[in-house]
Amino acid sequence: MFSEEEKTDIPDTILRPQNFFLLQSELISKIKEVSSSVPLPDELQAHDGFYFLKDKIFIPESLRLETLRMVHDHPLAGHMGVSKTLDLARRFFHWPRMAKDCKTYVSSCETCARSKDSRTKPLGLLHPLPIPSRLWGSISIDFIVDLPPSQGFNTIFVVVDRLSKMAHFIPLSGTPSAAYTAEVFIKEIIRLHGVSDEIVSDRGVQFTSKFWRALCDSLKIKLAFSTAFHPQSNGQTERTNQTLEQYLRCFSSFLQDNWSKLLPLAEFSYNNACHSSTKQTPFFANFGCHPHILPNFPKEIQVPAVQDRLLFISKNVQVIQQAMTQAQRNFKVFADRKWRRDPEFRVGDLVWLSTRHIKLPCPSKKLGQRFLGPFPVVQQINEVAFKLKLPTSYKIHPVFHSALLKTRAAGTMPHMGARLSVCYAQARGAHGGARLRTLRIDARRVLTLRACSLRI
Repeated sequence: MFSEEEKTDIPDTILRPQNFFLLQSELISKIKEVSSSVPLPDELQAHDGFYFLKDKIFIPESLRLETLRMVHDHPLAGHMGVSKTLDLARRFFHWPRMAKDCKTYVSSCETCARSKDSRTKPLGLLHPLPIPSRLWGSISIDFIVDLPPSQGFNTIFVVVDRLSKMAHFIPLSGTPSAAYTAEVFIKEIIRLHGVSDEIVSDRGVQFTSKFWRALCDSLKIKLAFSTAFHPQSNGQTERTNQTLEQYLRCFSSFLQDNWSKLLPLAEFSYNNACHSSTKQTPFFANFGCHPHILPNFPKEIQVPAVQDRLLFISKNVQVIQQAMTQAQRNFKVFADRKWRRDPEFRVGDLVWLSTRHIKLPCPSKKLGQRFLGPFPVVQQINEVAFKLKLPTSYKIHPVFHSALLKTRAAGTMPHMGARLSVCYAQARGAHGGARLRTLRIDARRVLTLRACSLRI
């Protein structure tokens, strides 16, 4: 606390009660000490060891970083954004290029980067999957799980042809294993449509198991996995799941125990409905005709020759591909309005990883960190997917969509780099008294972290 004599050396704007935390720091005495030993601009007014521009204390260059720490990092400052931090600093202090220094400091604040939500559009424009060249050549698969029991079933296996959009809804019991999934796949899909060239799926344990990989390898089927925590990669099946769930909500009983009986009707209804991408029904895209759902009315019907029917189906595939190409263009224009351009991450860049899909060990996620890291980029998989170098204790797939990443801003102010690097060196070397914590991710992955008492 300052004595009455010391208080007279400081302008009244700093002596207000709400600014008392400034008087408790050592910064004021440091400013007075340093100002007497360095050259300062001529337009400043000296007063008992301090130098003022109007009623603002002038801060020498060597103390600007410490000043920014106090008006930004202090609990009474609150880690606010650039404009609010700058406003607080300008109430009491002045130095050249203050706004630029404040912006640099706040944008490179590690605590803010970890703790604050990103308010910008997600990174990465829409990049549709290639259009298949043949019917049932490329399919997408997924599970709808945790349904109420119905005739012993509680899971639905959804399989969709990516070209014709035809789907099959297969009820299953319990959580299917890789072997059971393969058995059902051969019985219900390969039996009807033959062996596909490609399967698009998420990273469920059934599809990443050695058994499933070995089966697909023996059948020469390419496995295409969606990016971690980015279901849009398999968006077609996700949208089909929504349509199926909507159908079941409309027709299931109050007890919700008859949905398995409704699946055949739901499958027929879905495959008999015109798809917005192909402008055809999946039935017509596969067979070149529509199934009868009404009584036949008397009319003259000429049975087409077999060759004519085959030629029609072959040409219809081209029509579907053209329609899907146009639909993808339309989808991309609409989707790109909500996304920023593709990121420019390079190998070696440090990025933050979002904790949106990660369950942290803290009691409440509302007060938990919003980002982990930073982690270096080791490989660019495609335009919007990047592989990170994670600690070996992180038991998660290291490839992430750019929507879950953000660049770590590098500080350019004097001593800024040293401040950050020292903190990281201390954190990485602190193992005393550490204990292991387990993080569960989407009930499938397990992530183990070493918790240190040092906060950075």
